[in-house]
Order: sequence, then C-alpha cells, then structure tokens
Amino acid sequence: MSEAAERRAVPFGDSEYWVERYEREAEDGFEWYPGAESIVCEELSHLTSEERGWRWLEIGSGSSALASKLAGEHSSATLCVSDVAPNVVATMKERLLQGGAQNLEFAVLDATSMKCIRSESMDLVFDKGTLDAIDCLDHEHAGTSRCLSEVRRVLNPGGSYLLVSCREPEGRRRDFELGGLRLVKTVEIKGVDPRCPCPDAYLFLVQKAETVP
Repeated sequence: MSEAAERRAVPFGDSEYWVERYEREAEDGFEWYPGAESIVCEELSHLTSEERGWRWLEIGSGSSALASKLAGEHSSATLCVSDVAPNVVATMKERLLQGGAQNLEFAVLDATSMKCIRSESMDLVFDKGTLDAIDCLDHEHAGTSRCLSEVRRVLNPGGSYLLVSCREPEGRRRDFELGGLRLVKTVEIKGVDPRCPCPDAYLFLVQKAETVP
C-alpha cells in the first residue's frame, strides 16, 4: 500500500476521529511534524518586526506545541487557537493560560467553514498538517478547496498563510492558485523526526491574491 493510500485508510478528515483520539491521548501532546514549529517561527521572524495589533489564527492546533511557541515568542500579537475537536481546545486553553501566555483566544471550528471568524480579520493563518488531514476527506479535494477559500476569506489584504504539509510542491501550488492564493516561498523540511508518519514535509509561505481565478 502506498503512503497516500495508508493515510486515506485512517479517517484523518473525520472530526469524530480527532475527538476520540484526543480523549485517548488525554494530556499528551502530539506533533504531526515534530520540529517544524521552530522552522515556522524562523520564517515568521522574516515577515515582520512589528506585530503589535496583529491578529493571527492557527487552524487545527491539536495538542501541538506550535501555539505555545508562537504565544511565547510573539506576545504582542493576538493569537486565536482553534480546532474542530472541543476537547483538545479545552486542553490547550488550560495548558496555555496556566503557562502564563497572553493575548490568546480560543475557538472550536471547522477549517472548511470558519463562520465564527470575520472576513478580512486575520493577518496570518498557521496550519501544521491540518490541510493534509482535510485532503483525506475525499478524492476530489472538495474539502481542500473549501479550506483554502476560507483561509483567503479571513485573511486581510496582503495577509499570509504559513502551511506545513507533506504534499509535493507542484500539487500544493495548484491548490493555492485555485483558492485565490499565491505561493511565495517553499522550504523543504527533511527528516524532522523518525517517529513522524510523514517525516519529510514542506513549509509553504502563501499570500492572499488580489483576485480569485
């Protein structure tokens, strides 16, 4: 069975799968791409030197350490931590607030239909593996298209989308173009951790295009 087929065999695109998984894992954190959060923060440092008043959104946070790292290193920006699983959002809220993080918001939302997020209200959207999970919803990439359309909708003009994904760059570039997003930069992430199901991945820096095809 191919790697792609193996990923489809597990219902990563099903919200109930994640609710049940986080119930089993309880307080344990899980990193889909271990080590990638440091690369995300490094790339972020090149985007802006002044974050005060900025609003950021992480979709599909899970129990990853990315939110904690973002909140700790960029406390002047407001970060909304979100996931489709209510139990992991509650866990992350408790964990981050007990850790002293500030300027945080929390939301239970489906990244393919972010109705609680206003249009053009975010300067940055972060995604570490969520779009890969949504890819598993079907073979037509309908969920992928909805997610990217929503990312574009909530981004301010000129806003950026930082995505960590295992999908090859050419395929992702086509996804971005159809979603009205422009690929700016691709960084290959090699062997972040041998325990990761997809140890090789890419960081994509994407900006909101002025028009949708």
